[in-house]
Amino acid sequence: MDPATSVVDPYCKSHDVDNLWIVDSSPFPSSAEVNPALTVASLALRVAESGQLTA
Repeated sequence: MDPATSVVDPYCKSHDVDNLWIVDSSPFPSSAEVNPALTVASLALRVAESGQLTA
């Protein structure tokens, strides 16, 4: 993903702040007509299982 047009990469890691993952609905480009809870939960699982998290 292009940092000029997105806040996070495909694994929800911030382009601007090192070691920051944004795993909620704030990076979504718009709100949907349905509750995004399942989508947010699946994104959190995807990030956790990806091995991208570092301390």
